[in-house]
Amino acid sequence: MKIYIFMFILLVFLELVCSFMLIFNVKKSENLSLGLLILNMLVVILSYITKVSFFYNIIYSSIKFNIFYLVINFILILGYFGIDDNLKPIHRIFVSLFYLLNTFGLIIFILN
Repeated sequence: MKIYIFMFILLVFLELVCSFMLIFNVKKSENLSLGLLILNMLVVILSYITKVSFFYNIIYSSIKFNIFYLVINFILILGYFGIDDNLKPIHRIFVSLFYLLNTFGLIIFILN
């Protein structure tokens, strides 16, 4: 159980750092962001298939929320591959807002 808590804290910290890196336009932040999006998607899919709540996936018990979360993740991942150069700053803002909302929601859930 302790390893799940450590992984949860690490992932929340990485999402928070990545969101600020994207906001302040740090180089190579897209690679970290893409990796975190894929990790989020894999964790939700694994928890859905195995019916086990993985480390930070405590609040994702609803199937409708899982599907909605996967659709948002998939759209954001596709945005990295098929987006025009003019729309990259907007996509960067969407991804950073996604990470900020996800992180603050999880922090508020834990503190409650």
